[in-house]
Parts: sequence; structure tokens; C-alpha cells
Amino acid sequence: MLSDGYDQVNLIGIGYSYQSSSLNNWSNSSQNSSVCYDNTNNPTFSNWGASQRDFYLLDHNGNLVIEQNISSGLPNNLESIIIDLINDIPTSPECTNGDEININPCIPQQCIDGNWYEVIIDCQEQTGIPCPSGIYIEPSADECCSVCRLYGDMNLDNSIDVSDLVSVINLIINNDYNVLADVNEDGSIDVTDIVTLINIIIS
Repeated sequence: MLSDGYDQVNLIGIGYSYQSSSLNNWSNSSQNSSVCYDNTNNPTFSNWGASQRDFYLLDHNGNLVIEQNISSGLPNNLESIIIDLINDIPTSPECTNGDEININPCIPQQCIDGNWYEVIIDCQEQTGIPCPSGIYIEPSADECCSVCRLYGDMNLDNSIDVSDLVSVINLIINNDYNVLADVNEDGSIDVTDIVTLINIIIS
């Protein structure tokens, strides 16, 4: 294939860890391949569910195309499959490294090596991390994850002080409601919440 101009293929051979002394038997200086042996306990073999002489073929995006044991030989149509996969590689990058797409803030995409990849977002609330002494507040339209806010932190500065107390008093006067001001979580804002806030501030 190299003589025909197909130089996009990377060959990697991985042996069991106990076969490290036999690496020289797998290739010679005239072959365009790299060989190595697995770490102790063979984690790579385990992660791929592989056995000795298992063959894996991936496309340019890292998607698995073929998984086959080749003790009896390689697939007869392997060369044509590889050529088809090479022809599927874009002749120019799909995007510029570092570009981002944030149409959906919970499924952002980032350009890496000319291809788009989804970025995994792990939100604290969805992963079960508690919000002690506070509550998770719904995110804004351009954010994905809800944010843990302290009860009483009306100005969202991650502390509770006199300015927050004044905000709560104004809510009571105007008969308004804000879940952050409901310090005792009884569904209403009243003097009890104010007393609780004062105790928090002076403690």
C-alpha cells in the first residue's frame, strides 16, 4: 500500500507483558510498524476485551471497524476496506483547532486535530454532589449546570452579610419571595428567616 501512496495507516502491535523478551520476533527494521508490550496484568488487553492475535481496525475518528482474531489469517478484503477508510478522510480539516460550538451549553463541541468532538459536562447536582446549607439554582440560558448557592446569599457573592439581610427585609416588606431568602425552607419569608440570618452573620 505504501508503494501506491497510501501512507495514512498506523500499525501498532501490543503483546502480553510476559512476552516482552520476544518483541524482536514481531518485526524488523524494514517494516513500518511499532510494537510494544502491555503493562503488568495487561490492562490494555482487558480494556479492549482482547485475546492473543486479536486484530482491531479503527477509522480516522477512532471508531472500531473490525474486531477479529487472525490466528487463521487476515481478512481477504482487508486492503480494500483500508483504502475505503482512507478515502473517507477529509482532504481538508473540518474545523480549526480550538474552535468551539456552544449552541447547546450541555453538549458543547471543540475542534481537535481538525475534527469536532463533544465535551463531556459533569454537573454537580446531576452527579449527586450535595449542596450543604443551600440549594441548587437553575442555570442561565447560556450555562449548563445548576449552581449551589447558600441560603441567605442574596447577592450571590458566596458570603452572608448585612447587605443580604437588607435584601431579605425588602422582600418581606414588598411581599415578594426568593427561594434563597427562605433560610428555614418553610415556603415563606418572615421574621424567623431574618433571625436565622442574623445568627449566621454574628456567629
